[in-house]
Amino acid sequence: MLALDAAARSVGGLAPVTVGGGVAVLPLAAAWLILGWGEEAGWRAFALPRLVARYGVGRAVVLLGVVWCVWHYPKLFSSPYLHADATGFKMIGVFSLQIVIASAALAWLFLKTRSAPVTAVFHASWNTVSTVYSMAAVDPLLTTGLAVFTVGALVLAPVRTPAPGRGTPIPEPNR
Repeated sequence: MLALDAAARSVGGLAPVTVGGGVAVLPLAAAWLILGWGEEAGWRAFALPRLVARYGVGRAVVLLGVVWCVWHYPKLFSSPYLHADATGFKMIGVFSLQIVIASAALAWLFLKTRSAPVTAVFHASWNTVSTVYSMAAVDPLLTTGLAVFTVGALVLAPVRTPAPGRGTPIPEPNR
């Protein structure tokens, strides 16, 4: 955690607030896995295939990312770290960007694997990091890293599906 703190501070990131003791993180990770499974079953396994069939991959990913971002705003607005000042507005911007990018990464992962459990593990991992490092959701360094990962994944292993109205829609995942 000290290395994470030093890295965040060296690039102008925010200092993390940590959960004490490694053992305390395990129950939180398990809870995040259960909650992540619920979100991924709804957002990626249910909504994404239908949106892709209707709008195509690009539009579906952006639309779902924006909706998912707004859905997360109550979490952000309940943060004791968010204030109505320039820093607070920057936090809202970074948070929004990060959620849309994370949604794109999760969409890519789901479209490649057709597995909500796989996306739930990724989602739970990210939420666990955000629990241990409470400023993760508004940290520009982590957002940049997530963006680099997502763009790299999309470039190195693009999702190839037919445009709306062309070819076969994405099949429903096996449940």
